[in-house]
Amino acid sequence: MREPEDITRHNCLTYWMGPDDVVWKFMRRNRLREIVVPSSFGSNNGVVLCDLAVAGHGIALLDDYTVAEQLKSGRLVRLLPGFRVTNSTFDEGIYATFLQSSYLPEKIRVFVDYMAENVPRQVKRSAQ
Repeated sequence: MREPEDITRHNCLTYWMGPDDVVWKFMRRNRLREIVVPSSFGSNNGVVLCDLAVAGHGIALLDDYTVAEQLKSGRLVRLLPGFRVTNSTFDEGIYATFLQSSYLPEKIRVFVDYMAENVPRQVKRSAQ
Protein backbone atom coordinates (compact mmCIF):
# COMPACT_ATOMS: atom_id res chain seq x y z
CA MET A 1 0.00 0.00 0.00
CA ARG A 2 1.55 3.27 -1.15
CA GLU A 3 -1.23 5.84 -1.41
CA PRO A 4 -4.39 6.55 0.62
CA GLU A 5 -6.56 5.59 -2.35
CA ASP A 6 -5.19 2.04 -2.07
CA ILE A 7 -7.27 1.62 1.08
CA THR A 8 -10.42 1.33 -1.04
CA ARG A 9 -9.27 -2.12 -2.19
CA HIS A 10 -9.33 -3.45 1.38
CA ASN A 11 -11.93 -4.08 4.04
CA CYS A 12 -11.81 -1.49 6.80
CA LEU A 13 -12.91 -1.76 10.41
CA THR A 14 -14.29 1.64 11.29
CA TYR A 15 -15.05 3.65 14.35
CA TRP A 16 -18.82 4.16 14.20
CA MET A 17 -19.74 7.84 14.11
CA GLY A 18 -23.25 7.69 12.69
CA PRO A 19 -25.06 6.55 9.56
CA ASP A 20 -23.04 8.62 7.07
CA ASP A 21 -20.21 7.24 4.93
CA VAL A 22 -16.97 6.74 6.81
CA VAL A 23 -14.30 9.13 5.57
CA TRP A 24 -10.65 8.90 6.55
CA LYS A 25 -8.61 12.05 5.97
CA PHE A 26 -4.97 11.77 4.99
CA MET A 27 -2.52 14.66 5.13
CA ARG A 28 0.99 14.96 3.76
CA ARG A 29 2.86 18.15 2.93
CA ASN A 30 -0.34 20.19 3.54
CA ARG A 31 -2.24 18.18 0.93
CA LEU A 32 -5.50 16.74 2.22
CA ARG A 33 -7.08 13.63 0.70
CA GLU A 34 -10.46 12.42 1.90
CA ILE A 35 -11.22 8.77 1.18
CA VAL A 36 -14.58 7.04 1.67
CA VAL A 37 -13.53 3.70 3.11
CA PRO A 38 -15.29 0.37 2.54
CA SER A 39 -16.33 -1.10 5.87
CA SER A 40 -17.86 -4.40 6.86
CA PHE A 41 -17.91 -3.59 10.56
CA GLY A 42 -18.19 -0.49 12.72
CA SER A 43 -17.88 -0.10 16.47
CA ASN A 44 -17.48 2.68 18.99
CA ASN A 45 -14.90 0.59 20.85
CA GLY A 46 -11.29 0.86 19.72
CA VAL A 47 -10.24 -2.30 21.56
CA VAL A 48 -12.81 -4.33 19.61
CA LEU A 49 -11.55 -2.86 16.33
CA CYS A 50 -7.96 -3.58 17.35
CA ASP A 51 -8.77 -7.21 18.21
CA LEU A 52 -10.50 -7.68 14.84
CA ALA A 53 -7.52 -6.17 13.00
CA VAL A 54 -5.12 -8.47 14.85
CA ALA A 55 -7.36 -11.41 13.85
CA GLY A 56 -6.99 -10.37 10.20
CA HIS A 57 -10.49 -9.04 9.53
CA GLY A 58 -9.43 -5.70 8.07
CA ILE A 59 -7.62 -2.38 8.42
CA ALA A 60 -8.43 -0.18 11.38
CA LEU A 61 -7.69 3.47 12.08
CA LEU A 62 -6.87 3.62 15.78
CA ASP A 63 -5.04 5.80 18.29
CA ASP A 64 -1.39 5.03 18.91
CA TYR A 65 -2.03 4.10 22.54
CA THR A 66 -4.64 1.51 21.49
CA VAL A 67 -2.24 -0.34 19.18
CA ALA A 68 1.15 0.32 20.84
CA GLU A 69 1.63 -3.22 22.13
CA GLN A 70 0.43 -4.84 18.91
CA LEU A 71 2.80 -2.69 16.84
CA LYS A 72 5.69 -3.45 19.18
CA SER A 73 5.02 -7.21 19.03
CA GLY A 74 4.54 -7.20 15.25
CA ARG A 75 0.92 -8.40 15.41
CA LEU A 76 -0.03 -5.17 13.61
CA VAL A 77 1.90 -2.99 11.18
CA ARG A 78 1.51 0.71 10.50
CA LEU A 79 0.30 1.48 6.99
CA LEU A 80 1.13 4.67 5.10
CA PRO A 81 3.57 6.00 7.73
CA GLY A 82 4.30 9.11 5.67
CA PHE A 83 0.76 10.40 6.22
CA ARG A 84 -1.11 11.90 9.12
CA VAL A 85 -4.57 10.34 9.23
CA THR A 86 -7.80 10.95 11.13
CA ASN A 87 -11.47 10.07 10.97
CA SER A 88 -12.49 13.46 12.33
CA THR A 89 -10.31 16.57 12.15
CA PHE A 90 -6.66 17.55 12.26
CA ASP A 91 -7.55 20.31 14.73
CA GLU A 92 -5.65 19.12 17.77
CA GLY A 93 -5.92 20.48 21.23
CA ILE A 94 -7.09 20.15 24.77
CA TYR A 95 -10.43 21.70 25.59
CA ALA A 96 -12.09 22.35 28.94
CA THR A 97 -15.84 22.65 28.60
CA PHE A 98 -18.12 23.39 31.53
CA LEU A 99 -21.35 25.19 32.22
CA GLN A 100 -21.01 28.89 32.80
CA SER A 101 -22.54 29.80 36.14
CA SER A 102 -21.94 32.10 39.07
CA TYR A 103 -20.40 29.15 40.94
CA LEU A 104 -17.35 27.39 39.60
CA PRO A 105 -15.83 24.71 41.85
CA GLU A 106 -12.30 25.58 42.92
CA LYS A 107 -10.93 22.26 41.64
CA ILE A 108 -12.21 23.09 38.13
CA ARG A 109 -10.68 26.58 38.22
CA VAL A 110 -7.33 25.22 39.46
CA PHE A 111 -7.27 22.56 36.74
CA VAL A 112 -8.17 24.97 33.92
CA ASP A 113 -5.63 27.53 35.14
CA TYR A 114 -2.93 24.86 35.38
CA MET A 115 -3.61 23.64 31.85
CA ALA A 116 -3.71 27.19 30.47
CA GLU A 117 -0.31 27.95 32.00
CA ASN A 118 1.40 24.68 31.14
CA VAL A 119 0.00 23.86 27.69
CA PRO A 120 -0.77 27.34 26.34
CA ARG A 121 -0.83 26.52 22.64
CA GLN A 122 -3.30 23.68 23.11
CA VAL A 123 -5.83 25.08 25.56
CA LYS A 124 -8.72 27.28 24.49
CA ARG A 125 -10.37 29.09 27.37
CA SER A 126 -14.08 29.52 26.83
CA ALA A 127 -15.03 30.84 30.26
CA GLN A 128 -13.33 33.08 32.78
